[in-house]
Amino acid sequence: MAQKKAPIGVEDNIKKVLREYSEALLLAIVIALLVRVFIFSSYKIPTEAMVPTLQVGDFIIGSKLSYGFKLPFIEKQYFSKLPKRGEVVIFKCKKSGASECIKRIVALPGDRVQIIKKNLFINNKKADYQFLPLEKDGQANVIEKIGQSERIISITHSRVLENYGPVVVPPKHFFVLGDARDSTEDSRVWGMIPFKHLQAKALFVWMSLDWRDYWAKKGAVRVRWDRIFKKIE
Repeated sequence: MAQKKAPIGVEDNIKKVLREYSEALLLAIVIALLVRVFIFSSYKIPTEAMVPTLQVGDFIIGSKLSYGFKLPFIEKQYFSKLPKRGEVVIFKCKKSGASECIKRIVALPGDRVQIIKKNLFINNKKADYQFLPLEKDGQANVIEKIGQSERIISITHSRVLENYGPVVVPPKHFFVLGDARDSTEDSRVWGMIPFKHLQAKALFVWMSLDWRDYWAKKGAVRVRWDRIFKKIE
């Protein structure tokens, strides 16, 4: 007569379940790391350099494959694709003291760039400007259009960095500006950004936290619900 198998003990069941959960958790961590390193990444906006497009406290998603495939710790790009004028990019920011910066590309390799009294000229052609209602703090939001590229920038009465150039963007480099033209350092200070330093294209805001009341001790941190999943243009 065949001998009956002894039932699996409770301890063995627990070990089996723990092993299965551990394997699933490890796989999830590996997949998340691969996605983080090669495909998408999250970035936090700590300054007003890109106001009004991006606000302090925005958390954004960037696409790392938009400009090619790059192995960690190696600056060489594979399947390279050059960015377009007007795209908001994240890049290595060696001259600002920060590890990463986010700005907008306004001039491409070979373009002649000049700024005269805050007016941007690309290849001797002045950008079109349309002023929006003045903000309470004296800041003006302006629609700036260069060819098919259009965005809202902010300017103040400051005369710092109101003139620049002319310069010609060298090959495999880009000229970037912050949307808050008077509250940021950019290519006017650092010079051109090499293509190899580009890390990702900014896609959308996935979370936005307003800390102003909290910092002023007037209230709690507030979620800006209207900014969640807002596309970055």
